[in-house]
Amino acid sequence: MRNLTLSFCYLDKDKSMANILSGCPVLETLTLFMFRGLPDPLDLSKSPSLRTLEIDCNSGTRINYRDQEPIKIVGPHIHNLILTCSEAPCTLVDVSSLTKANFDISIADRAFLLNTDFIQIMVLEMLAKLQNIERFSLGGIFLHILSLAEFRGVTFPTFKVQTLTVETKLVQSVIPGITRLLQNSPGLKKFKCGIEDSNLDSYLYVQGLNADQFLRSGYDEVFPTSDDFGWIMWNCRKEDMWKLLASFIRMVLRNGKTLETLVVGLQDINGFDDAKLFEELLQMPSALSNNNNVSIVLKR
Repeated sequence: MRNLTLSFCYLDKDKSMANILSGCPVLETLTLFMFRGLPDPLDLSKSPSLRTLEIDCNSGTRINYRDQEPIKIVGPHIHNLILTCSEAPCTLVDVSSLTKANFDISIADRAFLLNTDFIQIMVLEMLAKLQNIERFSLGGIFLHILSLAEFRGVTFPTFKVQTLTVETKLVQSVIPGITRLLQNSPGLKKFKCGIEDSNLDSYLYVQGLNADQFLRSGYDEVFPTSDDFGWIMWNCRKEDMWKLLASFIRMVLRNGKTLETLVVGLQDINGFDDAKLFEELLQMPSALSNNNNVSIVLKR
């Protein structure tokens, strides 16, 4: 067996996972979704062929995260880690071979999001283990957490990332986090941004913070509030789209000093089936990239 997915499982904490792994000596991919009973730690050191680990710590993983120890991941042979947190805290103990990571935080559990310091510490400890990865993908809530950390003056590690991918709204409350990631990735070659219109304000909202105003100052470009972003996306006025995309592209070019390719995905935005509007937007990258060697691509 090379690929194994365990969904909606209750595992014997002391024996189940060890027995499964010992019976799969050539396992390459392990996916865990909606589970309970992982060993402490999740030790994958005796699975030398395991290259991809996906864990979705979704509803049902823990009864109460405050009463549980974090999921400790010992995976010295893993090259690709896909991790979604919503209720269970996670700790990366040994991921020394990791070259690719995809991290996101779900908003399924408001209680999980309420503990600002707890989540920020967890995220920053994860980042410290990712300094050697080459490809990094992260979602909007993760960017909100990084923005709040940047706002508080927290020190970020330097990364060896060559390809950085984000999925987010283009709103002012994620810009500090994106900016810091760009600045702390001196070897970055490719930056990919998928623009989405989902609700990303819960992390800040449940803490009584104004996601649309508290990070407004200190940046050259002015980005919309969440409400304004939604209005722009649904109305698809050419002038507003040009202004927003131009601001975002200029921000990325200014902070991504070694960037060679910038890809902006617009496929999840209402209205981009308008061929005429999209063709007009396609003219914008050439005007913005005249003074550098960055290839700018808009995708519908």
